[in-house]
Parts: sequence; C-alpha cells; structure tokens
Amino acid sequence: MSTAAEEKLDKLWRAMSNTFLHTLTKAENPSMDAAATKEIEDLVVSVIKSRLEWGKCIASIENVLDAQAEEREANQQYVESESCLGPSESE
Repeated sequence: MSTAAEEKLDKLWRAMSNTFLHTLTKAENPSMDAAATKEIEDLVVSVIKSRLEWGKCIASIENVLDAQAEEREANQQYVESESCLGPSESE
C-alpha cells in the first residue's frame, strides 16, 4: 500500500542524496573559484530544503499510520466489549 506521500518521500530521498553527493564532489575540487563556491552554496541550500520537505513527508506518513493504529485499537475494543457478535445462544 503505497501512498502519495511515500512515493514523494522516495523521490525526495533520491534527489537529496544525489544533490548531496554532487555537492561533495564539487567541494573536493582543489581549484575553487567564486562561481564554484556559489554553486556549492546553492547545492547546500537545495539539500537543506529537500531535507525539510522530506521531514514533512515523514510526518504525513506517521499521521496516517497513527490514524490506522487508532482505528485498529477502536475496532479491537469494540470486539472485546461485545460478549457475542451474532445470534444469542438462547435463540
């Protein structure tokens, strides 16, 4: 059962990790000029923004899972509170 948030999470994770690796590769270059430094700064900002969006997706998925757990618990409590679901034995 894949939700839109889970699919978005997967895409964000890939983009964030690729950007992070690209940033590291750029930063290892010994001949850094102002343009390269600016590009690295932009990549770092992109990673941070992606991480924030990733956190929002995680929170959304957690909310869905919490709601499902509450629903299961409510159903379990209902089943346990009923002494018999179905016709009574005296009928």
